[in-house]
Amino acid sequence: MRESLQQIAAEIEANPTKANRESLVEALSDPALFTRERAIEIARQAAAAEPLLDVKLARRLAKLDADAAEHVLAILEAISDGSRIAVILGIVSRHPNPRLRSKAALLAGRYNKLPQWLESQLQAPDARVRANAVEALWGVEARGIGAALRHALQDPSPRVVANALVAFHRLGDASILPEMFTMARSPKPADRAAAAWAMGESGDRLFLPILKELSADPVQKVARMASRAIKRMP
Repeated sequence: MRESLQQIAAEIEANPTKANRESLVEALSDPALFTRERAIEIARQAAAAEPLLDVKLARRLAKLDADAAEHVLAILEAISDGSRIAVILGIVSRHPNPRLRSKAALLAGRYNKLPQWLESQLQAPDARVRANAVEALWGVEARGIGAALRHALQDPSPRVVANALVAFHRLGDASILPEMFTMARSPKPADRAAAAWAMGESGDRLFLPILKELSADPVQKVARMASRAIKRMP
């Protein structure tokens, strides 16, 4: 069986758009056959000839182990807007594996783009799910999003708060700048590291002075995050 799959993989490599559709879905679902980067590249090419490729891949999620499911979710993140697989993603969002739950939340948010959806995701016990739900709505200007993001700023997880700060920055809301600076000067290293990450994600050179301060932070994680953020500045 493995030899057969290897042969199919070789055929898919040669011409992704003419591959047998069922074999294509099976091969793309196997992380042992293609690296994640190559699987995404093949899926993008094949999607031109198979417009329901995202649906077929999503339907396999329930049959896959955690590693393979995460592999498929990464492909779906690259080729799907989530609109046709929202129900399946809802099921995956209740998976016992936290990494799968958080990735499903990120992809589902691309389709939902509603403050009500974000509010519901902010009730999730897993901080990764909450953070990815906020990230999924970066740049979304739907009515009510601002209020939902304000709730995210009260989250106990620095990662969730940092994602909300980035969301506000991308919306051009300067009112969050004091909160960004306050977080950067928090006595908690996790807060400072998260603030440095958010500043780097924003790409705003306004934050360079405080990032330079943080790059000399006595906590290595904070200093490292600030240094990375500085390098990302245009």
